Amino acid sequence: MNVRDLYVRRGDPIMPAWSRLLEWTKQFRLFAGRGIRFTRTPNGTFVIADQNTLSWDHPFRAQVSDKEAAITLGTINKLVPTINGVALDAITVPKLKIAGGPNTDLRSWICVDVRVDLESGEIKIEDKDVITITHVRELDPRTSEGGSPDDGRGTGRHPLAMLIWNTDKSSIRRTHQITHFNQQHRFIVASDSQPSRHLFWPE
Repeated sequence: MNVRDLYVRRGDPIMPAWSRLLEWTKQFRLFAGRGIRFTRTPNGTFVIADQNTLSWDHPFRAQVSDKEAAITLGTINKLVPTINGVALDAITVPKLKIAGGPNTDLRSWICVDVRVDLESGEIKIEDKDVITITHVRELDPRTSEGGSPDDGRGTGRHPLAMLIWNTDKSSIRRTHQITHFNQQHRFIVASDSQPSRHLFWPE
């Protein structure tokens, strides 16, 4: 069919052109590919796509199963974090135990904690556990169980992923990834006008 046959000039009846349009559309058929389903109803056809999204193996990706997490290699200021004293780039990749359960909002986080010297603001790279991957129920280091000796001021915390728990708090329903890139960190020493701050940004 010539598409121009569907044009209607001012003053011409519309219905003949509409009928030609309906006949023209009948030549097109829907074909279901992989993961595609059709549901035909009197009001039309619904197309349902059941396709798994491709995973991106980015830095700090958290893969959680059976209350432990595997974290892909990522860096803070080019430094590799540790889990229980084992670096993320070790031959045997460490796993993070998901212990302690969620908070009252059924949330918890996998985070990277960075400790700095409060006076110089520098990361003491001679300490192999100065940058660690942790599982916490609160993002503020000062409210963490065990707390740090400096009341959290010398510890910067950056969330890598948020865990959403089931209502019975026995299992994790979903993992929401937050961080997708290697990170840079800077500590701003407290002054008379403002408290100390930890800054993180993508590398």
